[in-house]
Formats: sequence, C-alpha cells, structure tokens
Amino acid sequence: MISMDQLLLDIFLGMRVDTLTPAIIAFTLATGPTLMWLYSLVLGLLRRSVFPPVAVGVANLISHFSKKLLGRARPDSATHLVEETNHSLPSGHSVGA
Repeated sequence: MISMDQLLLDIFLGMRVDTLTPAIIAFTLATGPTLMWLYSLVLGLLRRSVFPPVAVGVANLISHFSKKLLGRARPDSATHLVEETNHSLPSGHSVGA
C-alpha cells in the first residue's frame, strides 16, 4: 500500500464509531452491485425504460473486469467491516454512484 493510502486509511479508521458499525454494514450490503441492479430493474419497470438496468449492469461489468485488469490490492482485511474478496479499484462505491 502506498503512503497516501495508509494516511487516508488511518484517518478514516480514527473516525470509526463502533455503535454505528451495524448500520454501516447494513447500508453496505443494501447498496451492493446485485441489489443496485435489482433496484434499477424496478425503476426501469416503473418508468417503462430499459436504460436504468442496462446502465447499472454495464457499469457493474466494466467494474468487474477493470478490477481484474488493474489488480489493485485492498488494505489488510483486519480493517474491513465487510469481508471483500475482489480487488480495490475501481471503487464499487464510485461505480454505484
């Protein structure tokens, strides 16, 4: 991990509040790629548009293959709230946004 990564990790770990951990874990799970695609599918059905699920699906595929291509390691798993097995870049949070 490069020094900037470690600096930012230390800052965010210092802001961690144990009482909020269950809520953050629930939010993380509720906004994962599979559920985001399902939400976009419902939105597409409500709007009678294929764009939302297609856009989210394509973004997820690009993210998946980009992670494999870039191969950027995640920080030590001891700092994770939720165990992740894939690479860190591009950020799933960025893709989901």
